[in-house]
Amino acid sequence: METIRTLSCKLVVPPPVAARIDATLEAFAQACNFVADWGNEHKKHRQYDLHKGCYRDIRERFGLSANLAVRAIARVAPRLANAKTRHSRFKPTSIDYDARIFKLDVSSETVSLRLIEGRCILALALGDFQRERLAGQSPTSATLKKGRKNRYYLDVQVKEEAPPTQDADDTLGVDLGIRHIATDSAGHQFQGQDLADYRQHRANVRARLQAKADTGSKQTRKACRRTLKRLSGRERRHQKRINHEISKQLVAYAKKHGLAIVFEVLKGIRDRCRFHKEQRRALHSWAFYQLQQFVEYKAESAGVRVLHVDPRYTSKTCADCLHVGVRRQDDFSCKNCGQRSHADFNAARSIARFGLAVIRGEYSLLSCALPSGGRVGG
Repeated sequence: METIRTLSCKLVVPPPVAARIDATLEAFAQACNFVADWGNEHKKHRQYDLHKGCYRDIRERFGLSANLAVRAIARVAPRLANAKTRHSRFKPTSIDYDARIFKLDVSSETVSLRLIEGRCILALALGDFQRERLAGQSPTSATLKKGRKNRYYLDVQVKEEAPPTQDADDTLGVDLGIRHIATDSAGHQFQGQDLADYRQHRANVRARLQAKADTGSKQTRKACRRTLKRLSGRERRHQKRINHEISKQLVAYAKKHGLAIVFEVLKGIRDRCRFHKEQRRALHSWAFYQLQQFVEYKAESAGVRVLHVDPRYTSKTCADCLHVGVRRQDDFSCKNCGQRSHADFNAARSIARFGLAVIRGEYSLLSCALPSGGRVGG
């Protein structure tokens, strides 16, 4: 099975070329906003309708080439189809490229990109990881991005042959939480208190700067806004790094021991759960979905199977006897069999047991006999 991997490659951009790239980024963003406004006004979201109504205007107004205009329309179409993103605005931070407007030469480590004033050939600053993954590849799509400190990157999508998914006789249940980011059924626990403290610190810093930006002198307000812009995204990047580290360890352990990874289906949990006002920020900054995504794509590359089970009663079910027990914060106790353990560890074991029922089906301990003699599993 083929998988798509995105490789981020740093571009070596001289100052004159940087001005051309910035102009193209600005024109591409303006074209996207133009298409979005036209689509909302005419109540159209299909790419065909957007192309028919906006293509010529994009070419004339913004000076984009034919394929850049098509790429702008293709980027806007899915946004218009979603009610939540229908009115979002586009910033000059990235451009989508296809095989007609970019060409990567792996041997010379250069790339040819189409800009407003014609094509431009730029050098790539590749590392060993990128060279190894790009060897023998002929990528047909990429995204040009402008990062912090005016650095430019090319995110290249390459196709790789994923290894076959290994057969798993057992499972590794993973319980996700706020106080403990992840707890698995093997006993590994990834603490979340340091991250919670970091988030609180960043929130306090933002609150102080925003207060000064509203009430300070003109020079103070300007300095505070500049600082807020510089610090923007730091908490998100810190969270992303931690999720990468945790997902790497979970997949490595599952692969080494031949286990399938089991998660709960947590979609919509923010709507189902009720928290106090002071707890809402922690809940809405909880990046559990990002961690699951990181585990899934790493597991796919490693040949590890990933399962999802119903989350109902996983934290209250005793992993030993499957009776509903009592959970009080971090403590779990079962009145039926007397088991006592950490609540997150018990939940992870329950998740693993439910996942095992999915794998084994009628041979699982959770299957039941039917009157006709058949069996229903997990």
